[in-house]
Amino acid sequence: MALLKAMLIAVWHGLSDVKLAEALDDRASFRRFCGFSAQEPTPERTAFVRLRRKLMTQVPIAPLSKVPR
Repeated sequence: MALLKAMLIAVWHGLSDVKLAEALDDRASFRRFCGFSAQEPTPERTAFVRLRRKLMTQVPIAPLSKVPR
């Protein structure tokens, strides 16, 4: 669920996967929204790519394919 919430942040703020990973490291509000603690490592950008591919093969969701990379 945390990765999906992070992808919502990317859509809402127009963030690429790289910028999303950086924002999760930098912004406490984004970390809290996704459910990451301050000490917990956040996902690397490749985690979002893998999740998007998995979602696209199982459930075709057009907005996820339009997230900037």
